[in-house]
Amino acid sequence: MSENKPRDVESRNRIIDYDGRNMLVSASAGTGKTTIMISRILSLIKKGLDVENLVVVTFTNLAAAEMKRRLSEKLSEESGSRIVRQLEKLDNAAICTLHSFCGDLLRNYFYVADVDPSFAILDAKGASALQSEVLDDLTGEYFAADDEGFRRLYRIFAERRNEENFRKVITKLYEFSRCLPDFGEWYGRVRQYLVNYSDDNPMVRELVRYAAEQAEPVAETCREAADQLEVCGMSDCAHDCRRFADEISRNGSAEQYFNSLMKADLKLPAKNTLVVRKCANPELAVETLDKLRVVLGERRKSNKLGFLEGRSLSEAWRDNEASFQLTDKLAEVITRFDQKYFEAKKQRGAVDFNDLEHLALKVLRDPAASADVHKRYEAVFVDEYQDTNPVQEEIISLLARGAKLFMVGDVKQSIYHFRGCDPTIFADKYSFYKQSGEGAVEELSVNFRTDNDILHFVNDVFSLLMTQRFGNVDYLNTSCIESEVNKNFSPSVKITLVQAPTKEKQTPHGLYRIKQAEESVDVTQGEIIAEEIKRCVGKKYRVNGEVKTIGYGDVAVLVRGLKGTKKIGRAYV
Repeated sequence: MSENKPRDVESRNRIIDYDGRNMLVSASAGTGKTTIMISRILSLIKKGLDVENLVVVTFTNLAAAEMKRRLSEKLSEESGSRIVRQLEKLDNAAICTLHSFCGDLLRNYFYVADVDPSFAILDAKGASALQSEVLDDLTGEYFAADDEGFRRLYRIFAERRNEENFRKVITKLYEFSRCLPDFGEWYGRVRQYLVNYSDDNPMVRELVRYAAEQAEPVAETCREAADQLEVCGMSDCAHDCRRFADEISRNGSAEQYFNSLMKADLKLPAKNTLVVRKCANPELAVETLDKLRVVLGERRKSNKLGFLEGRSLSEAWRDNEASFQLTDKLAEVITRFDQKYFEAKKQRGAVDFNDLEHLALKVLRDPAASADVHKRYEAVFVDEYQDTNPVQEEIISLLARGAKLFMVGDVKQSIYHFRGCDPTIFADKYSFYKQSGEGAVEELSVNFRTDNDILHFVNDVFSLLMTQRFGNVDYLNTSCIESEVNKNFSPSVKITLVQAPTKEKQTPHGLYRIKQAEESVDVTQGEIIAEEIKRCVGKKYRVNGEVKTIGYGDVAVLVRGLKGTKKIGRAYV
């Protein structure tokens, strides 16, 4: 086992026995987060918590069923009449997906949410069809009213009279709005950021952060080049490089920094100029200048400051006012669409998945209903916390007010932004708890199911790719995974690079020209994978002292997409 094992064991004990209110656990893949969550629930039950007084939110119905099954097994290992009663109540415990919990909440407090208690939940197909119908009606109303602002929006988004583009924009913005607790409040806040220019404005700060992040490696390269050019005796050119590096380095106010960035320019001498040919080390000078040209060329390609168009930052901000007429109209359209769509669902006695969350928020914001809910639930557990969106975070915060809150997840696994999930919620809470002490944070990094050699390879790759600057995770210093599993099956990681086959020149035969079938990379990959599987099947390996044999059922083949999989399949046959 790695040297991390004692720390991980101590972390697990602290998690299980924690008596405080809030805890966030960062658990890497394969570290047994479900086991640790069940152990903590069991610990609280032993201390007097009733299963009827807890909420466990999982990501899928399958995960919820597995959680109940494993908790039942753990309770069955205990003794006493109270434990028996807990087992009897377990089937009705709130161990479910967040949407399922919200649905139960609405059925209990339908009068607060103003919905039919026997509401149906629209599936994706039904919701899409109804949205299309509502959007048709709404568009017709705007055109009938001869709304010029709406007509301008329509002309912009229905490019080349393609109405489908307009519909996609409205639908996507609507879906985005439903991931926010209050779209109107959010838009009003963002609008103010666009109106009021200051160095403290979050949008200005983000622009400065982005610009500085892009400029930092360029400035560093320029300073290194200056040292090399100084060695070559090209002092003037070295001075220009240092001046340019200073100009693009973060300094002064946002206005000063962006003005400096826009004006910064570095002219380099050509390779065959006299100053290069007559310097102390022409070869080094040419190599240094070539490297600089590449870096400066990449900077120009990736420059995102074109929106300034020669204006200062404050001038560009003042010009935002010209777009407010359109953005206000767009926000109005989204809001009206939301209202009409909700009424259409209400007439049909139905809700969709977004409604479950937003109407649950309405219940939890009602003083009488929330007081009733808080009396019942004493502990809230959240699985896969890294995949939480702002609405779900608000629900969890309101639900856990006054209760014990336990969250577990892995921000490294939140990369797809599924249903508007925001991984910064996890990262920000982790930092807040660590700095403020208002909650405990723990890390689990010992993997129990993967060969250690594989994890070493994964760590080597992601230590370079996943950094605080790129991905908001310092993988090298905080997230390396270790394992006690060693299958003694070498090599654990093998990389084979496949090149596209070269095409042979086709020659005609007789009166006919026969077209030869072209071998694709997919077929080549499939044949290589098939040979590798045949090589592995039947081999023996050892896990925890037990000898096992690899069979075809132990093999999984992961592909990027469905395209080409049939060819790979044929290769196996």
